Amino acid sequence: MSTGNLLIESQYFPSVHAMKAMADSEQLMIEQWEHYCKMSFRNRCIITGSNGPIHLSIPLKDGRQQRRLMTEVMIDNTVNWQIQHWRSIASCYARAPHFDYFEMKFQPFFQQPYESLFQFNQAILTTLLSVFKSNTTLQYTLSYQKEYDSYLDYRNYYLPKNYTHHTETAIDYTQVFEDKNGFLPNLSIIDYICCEGVKL
Repeated sequence: MSTGNLLIESQYFPSVHAMKAMADSEQLMIEQWEHYCKMSFRNRCIITGSNGPIHLSIPLKDGRQQRRLMTEVMIDNTVNWQIQHWRSIASCYARAPHFDYFEMKFQPFFQQPYESLFQFNQAILTTLLSVFKSNTTLQYTLSYQKEYDSYLDYRNYYLPKNYTHHTETAIDYTQVFEDKNGFLPNLSIIDYICCEGVKL
């Protein structure tokens, strides 16, 4: 079902519901003229392990307190975060039914260094849209506007502090550690893809 035209910020392996909204949209507009906002999914995603949710956070040059444009935010590659993130993902989802197939699509993002957070996120998003065979038209904002009349504005709608609240449409599937943790809604799309394959 199409969600019409959607406006949303750049995210690191978005949550299940955010990804569904993006994949189902007719036109997807990514905000590129905003200033970086800390405590968001711009540089963070949430997966799950045997003991519950795991927050994976990309380290940034000059830390989280910067007030740069999102397109100017640089990744701190002096930290071995890519190795750490991939080890966490592989450890959590090695037993997931579809991990072996999607490993080859996702692992390269953790082997090739990226300088720009925005470019890194967009490379991931392009791959995800392809995985879901989305027909959306991907666009980028030309300037910052507080309001967009013709777009559903989801900027800062999904945040680490409230991501479990936004489950407007039930998306149920069997998770790897559901027997220990119960079903955890709206985790990173990595969780859904590795457990469910491609549907959404």
